[in-house]
Amino acid sequence: MLKEQYRYLTHTGQHLTELTLAEIVTLRHERENGFFWSARLSSGLFGLTDCQPGNRGPKSFTEVILARGDAGLRFLIESGFLSCPSCKPENVPGFWEAGADAITRTYGFTEPKDFVKKEILTFDSRRVNWEVLLPLLRATPNRLYLPQNLCPEDLITLNDRFASLGFELPPVGYYDRNSAGHFFEYRIPKS
Repeated sequence: MLKEQYRYLTHTGQHLTELTLAEIVTLRHERENGFFWSARLSSGLFGLTDCQPGNRGPKSFTEVILARGDAGLRFLIESGFLSCPSCKPENVPGFWEAGADAITRTYGFTEPKDFVKKEILTFDSRRVNWEVLLPLLRATPNRLYLPQNLCPEDLITLNDRFASLGFELPPVGYYDRNSAGHFFEYRIPKS
């Protein structure tokens, strides 16, 4: 299938649907607040569609979710995605007004700005609401990024979570510049 024909899971501001890139561009131009957010499934991060590190482009439709406007922002926050430390979506005008309630409800923070403090809320793709997203994607991302030093029980729990949804866990690990492909892959123990 040609990349232009991929259908990307997209939150239109009202619901999740699959759209081609051409349909997304049309939606972006025909509505007020056509601003789109981009969430990377492998990392559990969301940000701007022109984010420099994320601008290498998704290799497949299972790597990204797009979300339109304020409702899309709330959806991504409630689905467990964190803001990208590179493109800093929290600096977009209106971010805090649109997202504060979702942050407070989802994470229980009394101060919504704690949401972007990585020492409080660390990177971890286990936080993503896979129970909602995987049945819609019908496939997993190519890999998942997790924190370092996870114990075997954490990995078994994640493996069982994916298995209960009918999916095989993709390779899981963390960024490591000294590993092949800059990815240290965990070995999943047998449960």
